Amino acid sequence: MLLAAADTVAGFVDASMPAAPSMVRDVSLHVTAAVATAAKANRLRGLDISGVESLVRGAMWEPSYRSVRPASAH
Repeated sequence: MLLAAADTVAGFVDASMPAAPSMVRDVSLHVTAAVATAAKANRLRGLDISGVESLVRGAMWEPSYRSVRPASAH
């Protein structure tokens, strides 16, 4: 399963492009799906991986920020 995670991360590496923080969520999603698939391939009992990417995406934290407006000058 560690190899599945490492291979997935390696697939996102592009030496000509600096790492973009926005890619972290996408990479995390794909790594999790790859590990779940590898776990299923290793015959872990009772593991249903159908729709694993949507399950993982649904479990991921989504930041929610309040609106910020400048204070009025007196």
